[in-house]
Amino acid sequence: MELREGDAESFEAFYKAECAKLRRFVRALTRDSDLAEDIVQEVMITIRHYWGRYEKPAHLMYQVARQELSRHTRRVPAQWLPLDHHLSQAEQAMSATGVDQFQLIEERDGTALSLLRRLPDRQREVVAMIDIAGLSVKTVSEILGISPSAVKTHHSRGQERLRELYTKEYNGTQGNAAFTTEGF
Repeated sequence: MELREGDAESFEAFYKAECAKLRRFVRALTRDSDLAEDIVQEVMITIRHYWGRYEKPAHLMYQVARQELSRHTRRVPAQWLPLDHHLSQAEQAMSATGVDQFQLIEERDGTALSLLRRLPDRQREVVAMIDIAGLSVKTVSEILGISPSAVKTHHSRGQERLRELYTKEYNGTQGNAAFTTEGF
């Protein structure tokens, strides 16, 4: 399906504005950078295919991303950990040049991301959408199909659980005792 000239330009602007946010969101929910990139590309192909049919394509983008994540994680056995997981400590020790923005964030906030992956699915999605992708409570509620108050509850409980995990795991030895997800 070919996009008309105006549609192609608007999709390109959308892609430039939203792709990095989507990549951060998907990467926060998966441990495999290659899988995250595949999912982002599949999502953007789907969005391009349906471009112009939806009033809020960003909402569709996150809904499709959640479906793709679910589809991919069903295929992976629970005990399987990708190579990225095993190499993450070595990567953090190395100072690489030319790393992308997410790698820098992950090196700086690897603790936060590893703890985020231990939250229940809904809390992890909400925290990732608000704190990593920078979406509003209203937008997250529309994407997930739940009320704004439910989003706030999941977000609050997720942040509280992250603080508990941080305190339990690191007992304040990783620096600031006031763990926060801000600035992921």
